[in-house]
Amino acid sequence: MSNESPQESIYLQQLHSMTGGDLEARVSMQEVGEACGLDKNEASSIAENLMVDGLVELKTLAGDISLTKDGLASLGYQTAGGDDEVPLEKLSSGPSISDDDRQLLSTLINEIKMVIASSDNLEYRLVEEAVIDMKTLEVQLLSPAPKTAIVISILRGLGCLLEEAGIDRLAKRLSTSIPK
Repeated sequence: MSNESPQESIYLQQLHSMTGGDLEARVSMQEVGEACGLDKNEASSIAENLMVDGLVELKTLAGDISLTKDGLASLGYQTAGGDDEVPLEKLSSGPSISDDDRQLLSTLINEIKMVIASSDNLEYRLVEEAVIDMKTLEVQLLSPAPKTAIVISILRGLGCLLEEAGIDRLAKRLSTSIPK
């Protein structure tokens, strides 16, 4: 992410989650704010700041907003030949995770958390498995030299869980971030 405040970052991630990263999808700025636990004035203020930064676009006078390409890039995604987004980079294939890998993993973990938190109809079993996998990933990242093979294995498992839950777009994004 660039220079957004923590609240703006959370708001932008929630907008991404609610639109599935689709630049054509639009959501009420108030609904995004509600999902982030913000009141109407805070939601409007944050949305306006993100519009000024070019990360969010106002679509209707009623307050519907959408992500921009710059907003996706700020979250670590780019559009690829249309409306599919992919990570800007893949994990490195070395034996240990690099600092750039840590940043990418942080973005992916936040995205998974946002999607799971905003999905009301996920089976408890899937949520429980995903949370445990993410905790395992976070623990691995505490190491001074996190093992790439372990991280990749956890990401593959999370991708399978997301596919099973019907969250295909994020599952695909995880898959594309893993080196072959």
